[in-house]
Amino acid sequence: MEERFTTRFASSEKEFLTQFGVNFGFTQIHSKVDRCYFLTSDAKALYHNLNQYAYNGSKECFPSQALLRAELGWSKNSVTKYVEELRKKGFIKTIRHPGRPLMYLLEELHTVPVIAHSEIVHEIRKELFGSDEREVFANSLADYKDSEVYTTVSQESDPNAHKDKVRQWFVQWQGETHVEEPGQSMSEQPKPPQPSGRRKPQVIREEGVEKVGDPTKPEKAKRKGVSKNPDEAPVEDWNTNHFRAYFMRHYQDKYHSAYSWTEEDQKTMHKMRETKGDNSSLKEALDKFFSIDQFAPKTVRLFGSTNTQAVLDEFTRTGKLPWYMNKKDEKPSLEDDGGVDYNIFS
Repeated sequence: MEERFTTRFASSEKEFLTQFGVNFGFTQIHSKVDRCYFLTSDAKALYHNLNQYAYNGSKECFPSQALLRAELGWSKNSVTKYVEELRKKGFIKTIRHPGRPLMYLLEELHTVPVIAHSEIVHEIRKELFGSDEREVFANSLADYKDSEVYTTVSQESDPNAHKDKVRQWFVQWQGETHVEEPGQSMSEQPKPPQPSGRRKPQVIREEGVEKVGDPTKPEKAKRKGVSKNPDEAPVEDWNTNHFRAYFMRHYQDKYHSAYSWTEEDQKTMHKMRETKGDNSSLKEALDKFFSIDQFAPKTVRLFGSTNTQAVLDEFTRTGKLPWYMNKKDEKPSLEDDGGVDYNIFS
């Protein structure tokens, strides 16, 4: 009993973590692997199983294929298939020694290109997709895996060198799929065919002028279309679409690139108009937002956050930015209203 007690309870924290935590199977789950977008669930299960055999912090293990099959409930072909996936994607190396089980060498995760590729996409998700657009992101990710950009970046040893290319793909996908063209109106949308049983309009003749319509209803005055161009309407008459065009113009002038406007952006800008209650104040806040480089990236989501609006109000009142935005060596990011921004890959 005394010997068992001494073995089970370590004499130091480090010894406990190694001898008890690792050797008895209580290893910390590798979140970088579990949340990797480009690794199958079965390959993740195999990777964690191999880690159970890497004792004392070692990166080498020698489990037999028979044990792996028994523990995972797989066939021999399945074990071979997912070992090959881990090997091709850089998570492990395999070394064969005569007379011994296959040796698995676990690579450091920060050196695995697939992990870096996945983290790039994760950062893009946080930037371009709102908290209520998880389904939209899942659809975009499925399409991305079928794209030429994904194939190209997956073959590179340094995916970070292609970060802009990956981001541009998602921006383009978002624009093609979800964003209404600036000049498009509801009247330009295709209209469903009229039911055949609907009463045909009567032809009315009045002073030689032929009119078509229902004689029992008064004729409606033609409504003049409202331009979305901010230059063609006074600021006090601007609606959300005017501010949309104004924001996109600012973005184009600053970055020489088109801004990808989303449905979430439209809702945020509409909410900002209701909150401000004054178009002139909202326009002035937009001008200051784009003139202050410390606000980055220039997105509607960041502009509409409570923190950003508080900083802009204080800047309007005092002409000064908070101390932390003026420090050169430390610039904490402005957190939006979505809550705490957890980095699930760290």
